[in-house]
Amino acid sequence: MKKFFYLIVLAIVPMCFTSCGGDDDANSNSGNVSSSLEGVWYLKSEKWYDWKDGKADMSKEPSVKTHEDLTYIWTFAKNGNNYQITEARNGQVRDTWRSVGENEYRNKDGAGRDRLIIRFASDKTMEAELYDGYYGEGNDTEKTSEYGILTFTR
Repeated sequence: MKKFFYLIVLAIVPMCFTSCGGDDDANSNSGNVSSSLEGVWYLKSEKWYDWKDGKADMSKEPSVKTHEDLTYIWTFAKNGNNYQITEARNGQVRDTWRSVGENEYRNKDGAGRDRLIIRFASDKTMEAELYDGYYGEGNDTEKTSEYGILTFTR
């Protein structure tokens, strides 16, 4: 009987030390892009935080904007191994974005101050971080004026 008990314990204990991935992995800021970005995306919501001391000030509630009318359209077009983005609002092209790194884009066709990072994308939804007025790498990021989390749908 003792041998049987020990065999059960030996079979169960190793399972206690394994873990399985959770849904949080898909929403982490790891650039998890599980589908093609190519095509039309509709901006559904924006959450904006003030930028303080080189980071987003999340101690306050964000300014939230929702867009149910589907007039905020972002089109991703494949350009070699990267994407070029056209941002249009109410039928007017507002900005163009170009890839400057993996899942990272700059406006004004890659030369602008705003920085967009795709956090997550699936077949139907996408989430991105937008650093408004981002000035570059290193210690000058305090010049960013706002930090936004944008949610898109197809």
